[in-house]
Amino acid sequence: MYFREKEITLKNLTAKDIQEFYMKELQRVSASSVIHYHANIHKALKYAVKIDLIDVNPADKVERPKKDRYVGSFYDADEVNALFEAAKGSKLELPILFGAFYGLRRSEAIGLKWDAIICPPAGQSKRIPAKRIC
Repeated sequence: MYFREKEITLKNLTAKDIQEFYMKELQRVSASSVIHYHANIHKALKYAVKIDLIDVNPADKVERPKKDRYVGSFYDADEVNALFEAAKGSKLELPILFGAFYGLRRSEAIGLKWDAIICPPAGQSKRIPAKRIC
């Protein structure tokens, strides 16, 4: 959409155009998203060079945005208790409890299988998942 609105064609595309697109996108999305855009644009333009639609890849001259450093945070005891209270009775109650007590990420808590939660009787061998709780 951006390039169409600016009436920039493949033949007219410059590194400056791509850089301006990145700067505009960084105002509305995260650096990680723009890095994904860069990967897709670079790959598409590389293919355009390969099939002789353009002579050079202008994305080669553009600096990839720097990824934002992730700074994790955690809940204090009062916030955890408030979360437990808010989740009580909902279908997310168990995943929230497991996440809080066992340090599971969202995807890990949601993707748990019962055989990872219920320990088999002693002496019985069973498939052991990568992240076993008991």
